[in-house]
Formats: sequence, structure tokens, C-alpha cells
Amino acid sequence: MQDHVWYRPGAAPADGEKDTRPGFRIRMASLIERGEFDAELEGRYQAGSVPAFVMLDTAIAGIHGLLGEEAGEIEELLRSFHGGEADRAEASQEERAQIAAIEEILFKGWPPYRQLVEQNARYRNLMPLLAFQRFVDGWDNVEGIDGKPVEYARDKSGAVPDAVLRRIHPALIYAAGNRAYNFQYAAGEEKN
Repeated sequence: MQDHVWYRPGAAPADGEKDTRPGFRIRMASLIERGEFDAELEGRYQAGSVPAFVMLDTAIAGIHGLLGEEAGEIEELLRSFHGGEADRAEASQEERAQIAAIEEILFKGWPPYRQLVEQNARYRNLMPLLAFQRFVDGWDNVEGIDGKPVEYARDKSGAVPDAVLRRIHPALIYAAGNRAYNFQYAAGEEKN
């Protein structure tokens, strides 16, 4: 098991060429740190990941709550669409449009569904930022949005300071943050 991995987004250079891509050193956190990370997401930020079955169950409850006995056909459509990747891939454009309309109605008319959508949005937006702050413990070849090199730094709490984060292009932070999070839960078996 590795205790760190380097992540370099983009295509690797040809043999013999210097690698000038930005590189982010990602460390493996302890079990306690991972628990603290998840607790911070779920508690402080109300941004825990919402499992697909919870979203589906809440959507179905919403359809029944809003439509009563007329919900059967819509429930069937929701279940078939959210049954798995294969079912989703086979959905027609018309079915996709119906699902989008149903989900919009649920978002506007069923508060428990809206709350889960908002929680998932917080998760998607905050998880990579927090993972970057906590689990990236070095970098090289990172230029700021101003074109100048960004020096690696940590604050007293051990996190990358916000002032440093603001200098790095958000796409790099999100890519490296997602990779950092995934590395924590892949048991450190990712290749360098």
C-alpha cells in the first residue's frame, strides 16, 4: 500500500521530454483523518453524499405525495430510469425530457427532494475543495491564474490556505481534489 501518489492531469510527454504538467502529491490519510473529513462534510457543511436509492425513494414519495393514486406510471418511469446505467442509456429523448420535467416539479414542490438535491450539490462542490486542502501535501509546476508559480504552503491547521487556493485555477483544484478523495478510499493502490 502506498502512502502517497503523484497526480499530473493531461497527456504525458513523449519519451525523453521533460514533464512540465502541474503535479500534485496526494497523501494517504489515517482512518481517523478520513472519518474527520467525512464528519466535516456531513456535519459542518451538510454536504454528505446522498446515495442514489435515497434520492429515488424520496422522489417516489414525492410523486405519491403530490399525485396520490395517479403516481403509478410516473413511479414506474422513475424506477426504470434510475435502475442502473444500462436502463438510463436505453432511455429515449422523450423519456429523458419527462424525467427532467418530473425532477423539476419535485424540486419545486417536494421540500425533502429539494433538500437532497441541494445536499448533493454541496457535496459535488465542496468535497474536492476540502480534499485538496487536506490531502494534497505538495506540488510542482503549478502556475497561478496570474501566470506566476504558486508555492506550496500550509496553515497552522495543516490545510492549504484559502489565499493560496485562490491563485490556482479551479479546474486543477477540482481535478486534484477528486483524485485525492478517490485515493483515500482506494486503499492507496493507485499507481504513481
